[in-house]
Amino acid sequence: MRFHAQRVDSLQCPRCKQRIDVSEHKPLSRFACPGCEAPMRAPLRAGEWIILKKLGSGRFSKVYKGYHRVLQRPVALKVPRKAKLDDTFIGEARALAAFDHPNVVRIHQVAQHRGYPFCVMEYIDGPSLGDRM
Repeated sequence: MRFHAQRVDSLQCPRCKQRIDVSEHKPLSRFACPGCEAPMRAPLRAGEWIILKKLGSGRFSKVYKGYHRVLQRPVALKVPRKAKLDDTFIGEARALAAFDHPNVVRIHQVAQHRGYPFCVMEYIDGPSLGDRM
């Protein structure tokens, strides 16, 4: 992850509520809860966002599934490959913010973590557009 997210040392299993030490797991790697065998991933933290897994990548950016710790909701985090807030990135964010349509993902904000920009967007669970085509 380009914007230097920090490791999360422990988390609580959402199924059995057991506290789990994940400090030995590689970030974003899969593992099973020792208490109930629920599938889990070792998350990362970037400010108030928890990064749970990589959803995909393209020529200009990577997209991760995340969780906003304060608002307690899932989000998608779009991280540009270039570590700067340039006109292209801002232009894309503004264009997306101008749309309000049920078939277009909503953007919540453009944020930075340790100087690295990213977009916080609505997370939609389901198959990707590539999977549907």
